[in-house]
Amino acid sequence: MTPVLIVAHGQPSDPGPAAKELRQLAARVAQQLPDHRVSSATLAEEGALAEQLAILGDGGRVYPLFMAGGWLLASICPRDLLRPAPSGGTCWNPLAAIRRSISLALIWWPRLYPPRTTRRF
Repeated sequence: MTPVLIVAHGQPSDPGPAAKELRQLAARVAQQLPDHRVSSATLAEEGALAEQLAILGDGGRVYPLFMAGGWLLASICPRDLLRPAPSGGTCWNPLAAIRRSISLALIWWPRLYPPRTTRRF
């Protein structure tokens, strides 16, 4: 199984709810990728990223659920994501930097988060 870690910023003032949502997203992604072991961590949860990186294992892939590359990803990915990761770890491009990410979102978002109610306009 290929290990994948989804990383998001989180909410520093109240990290619990965002971390829970990210875990739910990781569980839904895992349902779509049965040959992957998908986990999650937010930067706002103290120690969560280090813990998940330790579990990630060889060949792990880190997917930053960020809307831009920028300074944060350029500094966080090499420092906190790749250095402690076992050999063969990879940090993917952030969500917004992936070509056709809008198309992917339109296709996969309804599958991952089906509407609870329908509204007619």
